Amino acid sequence: RAVEQLTPDAFVDYIKYRRAASVGSKVLKSQNALQNSYSHMSSMLKTLTLKRKIQSNHFEGRANNLNGIETIDTGRGKNHVTRATIESAIEYYCKDKRRIDKLTMFLLCVSFGLEKPHIQKLEWSAIDLEKHVININSRILPINKMLYSCLSELNKNSGSGKRKNKYVFTSVHSKQKYISQELINYAFDKLKEVSDDSFWSLFSPQYVRTHLISQMYEDGFSIDEIVYLTGIEIKNIHKYIDNDRIIAHQRVRYSKIKTNKLFS
Repeated sequence: RAVEQLTPDAFVDYIKYRRAASVGSKVLKSQNALQNSYSHMSSMLKTLTLKRKIQSNHFEGRANNLNGIETIDTGRGKNHVTRATIESAIEYYCKDKRRIDKLTMFLLCVSFGLEKPHIQKLEWSAIDLEKHVININSRILPINKMLYSCLSELNKNSGSGKRKNKYVFTSVHSKQKYISQELINYAFDKLKEVSDDSFWSLFSPQYVRTHLISQMYEDGFSIDEIVYLTGIEIKNIHKYIDNDRIIAHQRVRYSKIKTNKLFS
């Protein structure tokens, strides 16, 4: 009964209470974080309604009154993953040959949007350097020239025979163990040295993935191509590309949509 009585106003009041009580310094500061939290609540209540666990709910779509909550611009919503910044990052990594592992991690992110667990546990058995492809969760992905060069160099240093390392990125203390996620974070933290621009502090595998998926759609990749290349679950695509954007995108090319294909 209490769940059925929850309203968007109660959600807003709770956020304001959390902030006033100083429960946490990072309590949903950005507008995007607020919207995502509200959407999560809305989806949960909708599911409970569909499964008849509750009779009804007051959360539908996005809440208009969230705009009344003071927020700050964290900068994470802005896309700084551009051709120019990618080239600057690559140039930075290439200045020191000892950064080849960091460059490889970066290229895996900007090529396929790989997340930290996939980078962390990437095995040589998943990479076919002869065919220039990499197998990620049964997705056969093409390796570009620079990534191929980096992987080839790392492969030379990975040992041979029984002494060959299993993982592409190995721990300093044990060559048969994969690296910690902290070392992946460190590879991206180093980008702060590229220039004095503050946006470099935003760069991380997740930040790159978010804006890569968005940019791929802008560049003409279809939803199924994006799903295949990045491995994103189709049910989560709305986190990166919302319905309004898809509708607006398709409206431009509506005349090319062949509705006569339906049931033909």
